[in-house]
Amino acid sequence: MKKKVLLLCLLLALLQVFIGCNTTSTKEQNEEKVLMNQATIYEKIEKVVLELNENSHLYIELLALVSETEYASFFNIDQIRRGFHDPPIPNEFDIRDENNTIQGTGGVLPFPWASDTLRIIYVFWDIEGRYHVFGIDVGDRIDVAGEILLNHGYTIDTSIPQSDWNIERFGRRYTYMKEHVSVSFFVNEDGETIIGISVTVHDPFLQWCTEKGEEGVDWVS
Repeated sequence: MKKKVLLLCLLLALLQVFIGCNTTSTKEQNEEKVLMNQATIYEKIEKVVLELNENSHLYIELLALVSETEYASFFNIDQIRRGFHDPPIPNEFDIRDENNTIQGTGGVLPFPWASDTLRIIYVFWDIEGRYHVFGIDVGDRIDVAGEILLNHGYTIDTSIPQSDWNIERFGRRYTYMKEHVSVSFFVNEDGETIIGISVTVHDPFLQWCTEKGEEGVDWVS
């Protein structure tokens, strides 16, 4: 009888070990699938960014390495990460010309977010005749700009709200998105003429909010 009990206990112990190993194996497989899926998405984003950079003049290309970028090599990645929990995030900089006149603004973040690589993920300008995205510049008509982006595979995106404060400051925004890469046009009161343009790379695996609510995400639109 004792032998049967001991044998039963041994079988149960082996079964628990087997279940534990199987669970660990399944968990590792799931984690591997998640990482592979993320890698595929990041690869698609980088292809869209490459197409945008090749067909635009942004002064600073999207996803350029911050360490190799003028005006942006001073950022601290640890301070930027802390800023997501205690805003503001210290990740914006001015774009200046040869006379030190401000031409626009830019922003940096780790990309991918889980990496330690800081890259340019945002550029905005509101001056005419210096920069363009797919040939679209400040002063162009919004209807023409929208048609160009639709032809490049972008779609109209209304998922990022715009606050009244932001509309009054920058103008009403029209955003077009392709694989987490957005191009936004800000138009004047007549609703036809572009007065500002921003291009942004959005990391789909990064989510954050601030006490400012929707205003807290306006800069990444």
